[in-house]
Amino acid sequence: MTKLSAISAAVLFSMTGGYAMHALAGDVVIESWRTDDKDLWEDVLIPTFNSQYPDINVSFAPTNPPDYNATMDSRFKGGTAGDLVTCRPFEVSLSWFNRGFLAPRSTVKPVWKTSRRSRKTPGLRAPRPTACQSPR
Repeated sequence: MTKLSAISAAVLFSMTGGYAMHALAGDVVIESWRTDDKDLWEDVLIPTFNSQYPDINVSFAPTNPPDYNATMDSRFKGGTAGDLVTCRPFEVSLSWFNRGFLAPRSTVKPVWKTSRRSRKTPGLRAPRPTACQSPR
C-alpha cells in the first residue's frame, strides 16, 4: 500500500467516524458538495477502504455546489439523506444539527483504542471525523 493510499484510507475511515466498521456489511452513502473530488473518492479512497472492508459498499454522492444546501435540506426533510454528510461551515450546517438532522459526533462509538504502535503505521490511526453523521 502506498503512503497516499494509506492516508486516503485513514481519511475515508475518519469520515465514517467508525460508523462503517460498526455496520460490518452493507451500504454507506457519503453526501458532499465537492463534485471535483468524485474521481479521488471513486478511484483512490473507496477502493483503498474496500481493500480492508470489502463487505461495506461506500458510495460518494456529490451534489452540484450551488444546489447543495437546498438539496440536502430537502433530503433531510424527506428522510433520504446519505449516512454521512459533509458539512459546510456556518449557519446551514448548524441549522441541520439544531433540527435533529445530524447526530452529534459524541454519539459515534470509537472502533478501536489507538495504541502507540498504530500511531507509527500509516492508515491505522484515524484522525478526528471531518464529516457529520446522519442519525438514521
